[in-house]
Amino acid sequence: MVKVAAQFLRFVVVGGIVTATHFAVLIILVEMGHWQAVVATAAAFLVAVSVSYALNGLWTFRMWDRHRQRAPRFLAVSLIGLGLNTGVFWVVLSLGAVYLLAQVAASAVVMFWNFEANRRFTFATPHGA
Repeated sequence: MVKVAAQFLRFVVVGGIVTATHFAVLIILVEMGHWQAVVATAAAFLVAVSVSYALNGLWTFRMWDRHRQRAPRFLAVSLIGLGLNTGVFWVVLSLGAVYLLAQVAASAVVMFWNFEANRRFTFATPHGA
């Protein structure tokens, strides 16, 4: 239980960095690039996911090996996260919220999905290791 709590704390720190990356790219694409907000959040998610893979592998879960096994798993988790992010973002945006509030809601949902899915699937310790 202590190990999971420590992982979650590291995940929160990494998540802050990843979320800041996501928001920065989103704002730049919407405000400077004049992208449509739903498309911009999807693109920003894809940029942020590369930061997430590196930091979570190196620090949160401390497993920076076996990329042939981990990278496809991370991609699968991330694609589901992309769907969750874009779906929640679209729903909240369609309810009349500004795009940054929609992203806050989407980020909150995706955070819990990403932690559990990556802990149990992407960065799980192989049996017998």
